[in-house]
Amino acid sequence: MSRFVSKKRKSLLIPYFLVGTVYCLIVGYVQGKIALLNGLKAVYISTTHNLPIESALWFLPALLWVTILYAFIDIFMKESLVKTICIILITITGCVWNKFFHYLPWGLNSAMSVLGFFALGHFYRMAGETHINNCLQNKNRNFVMMMIIIIMTLFGLLIMNNGSVNIRVGTFGFFPLAYLNAVVYILALFLIAQLAVNENDMEGSSNFKTFLINFLVRIGEISIVYVCFNHPVLKICRKFLLNIGLHTFSTIEVLLEFILAMLLIFLISSLIEKSPAKYVFYPKS
Repeated sequence: MSRFVSKKRKSLLIPYFLVGTVYCLIVGYVQGKIALLNGLKAVYISTTHNLPIESALWFLPALLWVTILYAFIDIFMKESLVKTICIILITITGCVWNKFFHYLPWGLNSAMSVLGFFALGHFYRMAGETHINNCLQNKNRNFVMMMIIIIMTLFGLLIMNNGSVNIRVGTFGFFPLAYLNAVVYILALFLIAQLAVNENDMEGSSNFKTFLINFLVRIGEISIVYVCFNHPVLKICRKFLLNIGLHTFSTIEVLLEFILAMLLIFLISSLIEKSPAKYVFYPKS
């Protein structure tokens, strides 16, 4: 357990503190001493509110907490029923915490609220993968796709009517519905990805499909870079679009901004891998 925690702490907290501190120094240089102190307080104490420049950094300490929580429960609670009840109670506590109390430092209540997602992901890896693959046999593909479209349409309407969901600040609308919507959509999108990129079709896949698969796999491998540079890169891309005359922020322009940001962060990750910074973002290197 201690080795596991130490490994996770190194891979998540080192980039969090390094990048967070650099952002604090930048904000302090531009806005002054008070902004610097507020930024350091946000990075080293709250971790979820008022983070300078890159608010998505909160995800890293929260991920550390949820990983530790689940590992502790999984190791020390042997009875499946007791384990399940404990996970449910912690998840509910995290979802309703901010309605009654002030948010906890280090994103602990955010981590508690997503413990259920983490547990479901682990369950899928351990037991659900075979069942999913059975649903994706060629004879079932059309039926599965039709059901996915119907389910996504129905649950899409529920999502639109459940209010804002923000794990960082602990807002979930009606949280049981928010959880159900999220689980259903995650599963539906996963099934679509599996149907589109079936291992049996890999030999005859087009160059574009192969490129897309490799690109998405690569994003998964360098996801920590996306977390650390997401917002500043988006701002740079938006500034670029404004400078070339795109300013209506239509769906097409937002999509273009997204694609540019993804490519720019991909480039940043390639530069990081060729520099000493790779030992911060990729501790296994």
